[in-house]
Amino acid sequence: MYRIFGLEPGESAPSFEASLKLMHPEDRGAVEAAVKAAIEQGNSYAMDFRIVRPDGTERSVHAQGEVTFDAARKPMRMVGIVQDMTERRRAEERLRSLERRFYLAFNAGPEPMTISNLADATYVDVNQAFLQVTGYRREEIIGKSALDLRFWAVPEQRRALREQLQKGSVRDSEITFLTKSGEPRTGNLSAEVIEVEGQRCLLAATQD
Repeated sequence: MYRIFGLEPGESAPSFEASLKLMHPEDRGAVEAAVKAAIEQGNSYAMDFRIVRPDGTERSVHAQGEVTFDAARKPMRMVGIVQDMTERRRAEERLRSLERRFYLAFNAGPEPMTISNLADATYVDVNQAFLQVTGYRREEIIGKSALDLRFWAVPEQRRALREQLQKGSVRDSEITFLTKSGEPRTGNLSAEVIEVEGQRCLLAATQD
């Protein structure tokens, strides 16, 4: 606790009141309310909030606690833990930032790109370039597979692609695909297995 709150051991009494003063002003009210509810209602609590150390640095913490009562339901003590979640929160924010940049690049990319679920091959997302080249509307594609849409003009190419993916990624594999109107188009397809919201997906880009 001393280390997390940036205090020297013995510098001040390890009390709730002392730690409350180090909580971020915007989060202090919520912490007080959660602790009050735990005392009055006998609930445990778990919450995230920010603290501001004496040197001015801000940290993100997670706290859990519960109140012990005597036989007359008088609150005797509160036992809990505090975890420093700062680095985890920063890592999560960096990941969200990377995801935002990925989707910006995905949607604005000049090449037709798709994201499909690896388990059932259904499309999770497609970019605007893919819609323009194939002639489909987004609602006609999402949740469907390439087989449903009869995308593959040469079925053997699909089987070869799946075999290549067993070894890793695919680079510049020439394919012939069909647009919505049935027009055959030739392109070089590159594909990579990625994870999207906990699911293994296939990211594919085709140079028409």
